[in-house]
Amino acid sequence: MAPPLPQVAVCAVILVLVLLQGALYARRSTWVITQPLASSGGVVSVPESVAGAVPPPGAAFPSAEQVLRRAGMRRLDPPTANASASQAPPSGKDCGEASGEFPRHRILIVHEQHLQSMGCDVRLLRFVKDLVYLNQEVSMLFRGSTPAKLRQPKSKQLASILHIDGFEEDQLRKGLRDPPGLYEWTNATRFAQLVSKGHFNIVIIFLWFWYDPQPSVAELVLPVLRAYAPADKQPFVAVLSDDAHAIRSSRLGEVEIHPSTREGYMERARNYWLRQKSMYQMIDMALYISAMDAVAEEESYPFVPHYRLLRMPIRAFRILSKNMPAPMQDRAFLRTVNIGFIGNGLTPTNHLGIQWFLEHCWEDVRRQLPGVRMRLIGRPPGEKTVKGVQMPCVRTEDAHCGWAWGTQYAGSEQANGIDEMGYLSAEGLLEEVLSWRLMIVPVLRTTGVNTKILVALELGVPLVITPVAASPFDIPDNETVVAFASQALDFTQQVVRVYTTSWLWTHLSRVSRQHWENLASHDPARNDVRNVLVTACRATGPTHHLPGWTPPRIANEPATPQLQLAARGARRGGQGGAGGSARPRRSPRCFGNGTSGEAPLLMVGAFSAEMVLPRFNYFLLEVWRAICRHCALVCMMRREGAPYSLARGAAEPPVDLLIDPHWSLPLERLDGVGHRLVFYAWDPGKMGRMFHHAGNMLEMVGPAERTVAQALRRPATAAVVQINKEMRSSGGFVYSWRKALGHLGMSKPAVQGIVQAHIMRFAANWTAHLSATTALHKSG
Repeated sequence: MAPPLPQVAVCAVILVLVLLQGALYARRSTWVITQPLASSGGVVSVPESVAGAVPPPGAAFPSAEQVLRRAGMRRLDPPTANASASQAPPSGKDCGEASGEFPRHRILIVHEQHLQSMGCDVRLLRFVKDLVYLNQEVSMLFRGSTPAKLRQPKSKQLASILHIDGFEEDQLRKGLRDPPGLYEWTNATRFAQLVSKGHFNIVIIFLWFWYDPQPSVAELVLPVLRAYAPADKQPFVAVLSDDAHAIRSSRLGEVEIHPSTREGYMERARNYWLRQKSMYQMIDMALYISAMDAVAEEESYPFVPHYRLLRMPIRAFRILSKNMPAPMQDRAFLRTVNIGFIGNGLTPTNHLGIQWFLEHCWEDVRRQLPGVRMRLIGRPPGEKTVKGVQMPCVRTEDAHCGWAWGTQYAGSEQANGIDEMGYLSAEGLLEEVLSWRLMIVPVLRTTGVNTKILVALELGVPLVITPVAASPFDIPDNETVVAFASQALDFTQQVVRVYTTSWLWTHLSRVSRQHWENLASHDPARNDVRNVLVTACRATGPTHHLPGWTPPRIANEPATPQLQLAARGARRGGQGGAGGSARPRRSPRCFGNGTSGEAPLLMVGAFSAEMVLPRFNYFLLEVWRAICRHCALVCMMRREGAPYSLARGAAEPPVDLLIDPHWSLPLERLDGVGHRLVFYAWDPGKMGRMFHHAGNMLEMVGPAERTVAQALRRPATAAVVQINKEMRSSGGFVYSWRKALGHLGMSKPAVQGIVQAHIMRFAANWTAHLSATTALHKSG
C-alpha cells in the first residue's frame, strides 16, 4: 500500500534539508572559498572598529586571521573611499576627475638601491613607468651604489625611460642637476641642498629595514627632507611599504621555536613599531601592497592622513612570455607527480611554513600517498654569502640550517622524501613546476604578498594554501580556485584530496589559470596609481606643494615653547623676562676691551645628544662651567620643558649664557632678540650603527636637524658643531671649541687661554669615550 501523499511530501522536505546540511558541512570541512570576484579597481576600505594593528610594546599583537575577519574587506569607488581623501581640492584646481588628465607633478622616488631583477624592484619599475605614462616628471634617488652589472635596467636605460636628457654616470654622485635626474645618496649635506630648492611636489620613499642595525633610507631622508624643504614648498610625502614590518616580526616570533631567534623577532617587533611611529609622523600617506597590511597598520598609526593601496602589477610578474605557447596544455592528472614549494629559504615566512608542514602534516601525507616526494625550490635556510661566495651552514651550530631543521627529518631529508632543489634557472623552474601534481603554500604568519602564488596560478598548478597567504589575490568565492586550509588536519586532508581526485585536480588547474588571466587583464595596480595622484593633488595647494607642515610635538616639551626674553634693545632693561639691570659691556678678560652697547645673549644648545653618546651632557656642562668661571660669566641651564626665561632676583646679576641640552625653540622666534647661538648636533648621514644605539634615534634626529637647518639660514647669529664630523679626534675636539668660542665673540687671546687652561684637560677623555662608544656600536 502506498504511503499517504502528505507523508511523502514531509519525507521529501526532510531529505532536502539533510542534503543541504551535508553540503554546508562539506563546504566548511574543505575550506573552499565561494564568493563572487569583486571589481579590481578601487580602494579597500575597512570599518573603523578594525583592531588588527600593532599595539605599543608589551601589548598583544593580533593574528593574521583576526585582521582578515575584522577588516570586512569592503570595496568602494576610488578615491573617496577614505574619509581623509574626500576633501574637495583647492578652488579652481583640477585633479583629473573632470578632465581625465592629471596635473604634472615633479616626483622624487627614493629607494634603498639601484633597480635590480628582484620582485620589489620589478614592481617599483612598473610604478615608475605608470607615472611617466600619466605625464608625471619622475626623478630617482638611490641610497647606495650598486655594481653596474647588477642594475636592471642599466642607468642610461632608466634615464631614457624617465626622459632625462644628457645623462652621464658621474651625475649620480657629483653635482646636483635640476630634475628630472638620477641621484645617489652621498651625504646628508648634498641631499639637503637638493631638497632646499623646493623642486619636488611629491616624494615617495621605499620603506624596508634591509640594513639593520643601520638606518633605513626612509629614516635617513625624512628628517633632512622636512628640515630643509622651504616652508612654503613642503612636498607631499608618502612611504611605500612592502610589509607591515612590526606585525610581521611579531607573527614570526609566535611560531619560532628557537629561543634566541624568537626573542630576536619580538625585540624587532617592538623596535620597528617605535621607528615606524616616528617616521609616520613625518609623512602624509602610507602605501601598502596588500589590503591586510593597510588594515593592520592603520589602527597603530591613525595620525597618518591617508592610507592607500599600491598593489602588485600582475602583468609585470609573468613567468611565460606573451608569445610563448602555453606549455601546460599537455598537462594531465596522470602525467604529474609530487608536491612542490617555491621560496627563498632565507625568508622566515618560508622556512617556518615548511617546518610547520613537515612537523605536523608530512608523516600523514606520506602514509596516505606512498612514494610522494616534497620538492623544494629556492636557497636553503641558513645558507651564507661570504665575499660573494655561497657557503653552506653548519647543522650543529646554526639555527634553521636546511629546510627540515627542527623536525624529525633533519639530516635524512632524501630518505624521507624531501628533495632540496636549490636555486633553479627560469627554464629549470618552469620544467620542474609543470611536473608537480600540486603546490603548497603553508604560510601561517605573513604580511606583504607571496609572489610564488602567481607562478602556480599562471601555470595552472592546483594550490593548497592558507587564507592568509591568498588574501591579496582576490580569490573568488563562487567557484573553486584553490583549496584552503589553516590547521594541520585540514591541510593534510586537502593535499590528499587534491592529489588523488582527478576531477577536482582538473577543475582547479583550469580555474586557477582563468583566475590569473582575470587578474592580469583587470590589473588593479593601474587604478591604484591614479588614486595616489588624485590623493596628493587634493591634499596640496595651487602650486602642488603642501599648504604647510607642522612638526610633531617634542616629548616632554610644550607644543609651543614659552619665550620670555625681551626684544633687541630692551633685554637688559627690566625685571622678569630679562631679569637684572642693564649691563652694556662684558668683562674684558674674554671679550677684548669689552663689547660696545648691549651685549648679546649667549646660548649653547643641543637636542638629546646623549641618546647616542651617553656622557655627552657631562662633557658639555663641565666644559662650559669651566669657561663661565674663567670668563666671569653668569651661566644658567634650562630644565627640560621649562620656559625660555632668564628671570632672576632683582639683586642678582643678569644671565650671560643659557645652556639647553634639550633645545625645542624654533630659531625664528629669536630673530628679534640679540643673541649668539652654538648648536651641537650629529650628522645623520654619518651615524651608521650609532643611529639605533638606544632604540629610536628619529626622536632625536628629527628635532635636531630642524634646528640645524634653521641655524644654517642664520650664519650671523648661529653656528653648528657636528659632533661626529668635527669632534672625532683630539685635534677636532679642540678645533670645535675654538670655533664655538670665536662665534660667541671671544677674542683670540682669550680663546687660546681657555683652550690651554680647560679644553685640553677634556680632550683625551672625550676622544676615549667617543672611540669606545663607536666601537661598541660597530660590534653590535
